[in-house]
Amino acid sequence: MNTLPFLVVLVSALLHASWNAYARVQPNPGHVLAVAVMLSGVASLPGLAVTGLPEERAWPWLLAGVLINS
Repeated sequence: MNTLPFLVVLVSALLHASWNAYARVQPNPGHVLAVAVMLSGVASLPGLAVTGLPEERAWPWLLAGVLINS
């Protein structure tokens, strides 16, 4: 197993657990999670600038994922 992908997944899990734990102790956890989602979207913009938009054939799958998880 490569070390870098393993560490990226490990850090991702740690961040996920951290903001969930932080949100649970707040009076309004929905706002905390909304801010976390917005910040993750902003943080992903540099990656989007490098990779570009997904191919046209991926858009229906992306839309389906958004609808299912809403």
